[in-house]
Amino acid sequence: MKEIEVLGSGCAKCVKTAELIQMVADDCGIQVQVVKESRPEVIMKYGVMSTPAVVIDKQLIHSGSVPDRKRVEEWLQYFTIISNKGHLSPPVASINTRAGWYSGMRLIA
Repeated sequence: MKEIEVLGSGCAKCVKTAELIQMVADDCGIQVQVVKESRPEVIMKYGVMSTPAVVIDKQLIHSGSVPDRKRVEEWLQYFTIISNKGHLSPPVASINTRAGWYSGMRLIA
């Protein structure tokens, strides 16, 4: 089961982000555990300055807004494929930035 962290204070956007991720995962048949993390020391560990933020496999992939459904589907699909291969780092063409995860085509932030 994939653990996904939603970082934030517990505001309406943070709650909506967690609910959206769980709903999309359920619709796609992907088992996830969505954890809402509000401790400032954890949020700062990832360098998050704007919430909600999303962390999958200890990688910050989004911050600052509620993601749209298509982005969540892309994340779940990518990280499910990677987990099934036993390889947890992004492909060589991808880079992890403070703002998000770049998949070679566009910044997911």
